Amino acid sequence: MGPEEEIDLSLSATPDSRGFLRRLGQALRILDRPSTMAFTWREAPGEEAMAGRALRLDLSRLEPGRYTFQVNARD
Repeated sequence: MGPEEEIDLSLSATPDSRGFLRRLGQALRILDRPSTMAFTWREAPGEEAMAGRALRLDLSRLEPGRYTFQVNARD
């Protein structure tokens, strides 16, 4: 990957495993599945070899609980 190539980036928030009763309620469709949030975007080439980025996320639509955040980059 060179400095002139575009990079596809993604960020996802996935709920960590829930307790047995919650999973059972979701399997029986008594409870809704927890929501997952995902974003994708493309970074254009820049003159800098490295550049910092900041993201501001509104997590108010997610159910309370523990989440795993994953960032992926590919050219």
